[in-house]
Amino acid sequence: MQILKIGQVPTIRWVSSSYNTVNAVLKDFPVLAHHSKSASEDGSRSGEEKAKYTGLLKHLTSTGFLTNLATMKDVLRELQSLSLKLQKRDTSLVDASRYIHQTIEVLSATKDNDGKTELKVKAGITSGQFKGVDIRETQPKVKKSQFYQSIIDNLTRRLPDSELVTMLKPMDQHFWPKERTELVLFGEREVGKFAKLLGESATEAEFRDWKLQQQGKEHQGKTLSYNSNPACK
Repeated sequence: MQILKIGQVPTIRWVSSSYNTVNAVLKDFPVLAHHSKSASEDGSRSGEEKAKYTGLLKHLTSTGFLTNLATMKDVLRELQSLSLKLQKRDTSLVDASRYIHQTIEVLSATKDNDGKTELKVKAGITSGQFKGVDIRETQPKVKKSQFYQSIIDNLTRRLPDSELVTMLKPMDQHFWPKERTELVLFGEREVGKFAKLLGESATEAEFRDWKLQQQGKEHQGKTLSYNSNPACK
């Protein structure tokens, strides 16, 4: 079996790299456990080396370590998804705010429930084995609820300025009301404030015409161009 490249864990900074690292450990868990056990019993190794591998095996096959790893993977999966969305060239400030809010909602829901990986690990813990490897009972060091809340708090602090996002939302069709009667006057106050912030002149009629022309075009050009729209000239 080919072992995935894990790399030096202490030097990994990017979310995607961290996720790949945790995923590699869980995927190759039986191979890592077998290698540690074989090395701890290898007569050609020094006593110090064998003791090191014995300690590694003991830690690797503990329920606490597996539970911590499952918690990390479930969180990193969501952060990796968010990171990829934010890196897209066409992601606007409003999109970024929406993506971060969605991630916060998912993490908040998972904080007091089992995540995808956590469910799999718990099933193994209940059976006394994980991927065919015997495991021993220990307490996890990561307090899941506190860990999730810390991530949620950090994401909340990184949300784009709420007032600016509020002004930009009417320019994004994702937030438009479906009924034409509600759309007619929707967002005109916010767009006026945004134009004033830029030192540009704007009239309700210009923005209103653009809205009503765009309605029903299946989000083609879903976001108003801040540079070319007449309302911002």
